[in-house]
Amino acid sequence: MSAPFFDLAVIAAALAPLRDTGLVRDLRLLGSAERADPASGVRQPPSVLIVPERTVCTGPEGIGRGRTLTETIGILVQVRNLDSDDAAAATAIGAIRAAVWTALEGQRLAPPTWGPLRYQGGQMIAIAEGLFTWMDRYDTAAPVSVL
Repeated sequence: MSAPFFDLAVIAAALAPLRDTGLVRDLRLLGSAERADPASGVRQPPSVLIVPERTVCTGPEGIGRGRTLTETIGILVQVRNLDSDDAAAATAIGAIRAAVWTALEGQRLAPPTWGPLRYQGGQMIAIAEGLFTWMDRYDTAAPVSVL
């Protein structure tokens, strides 16, 4: 049996138009080392970085049907704030977040066993060294069975 986890490459494909239209310069999946220090992942802001945030399996204990795997995907949005103009950075973050919402909210991007992506909330991660970082979270779920 292969691992039942959500393939984050489908998120990257769904968000590719943000790079193609010039809204963001850098769009990619973030590795574990970069996840520990999001600022290290920046190459050319504005950036959208996709991270596996959390996986939770719920349902009855033991092997069999009735369990659900929920994946939470973090979407880090980063912009430069070189002039210390928080309003300009917030406007840029808002435009990118709106485009991400349009591309992801309610979409079924994975195999049919996975439910639609649902927005779960967001928060400011950091404002440091001229970089403003925000993360939105999207969940999707699928039934899990090894039988």
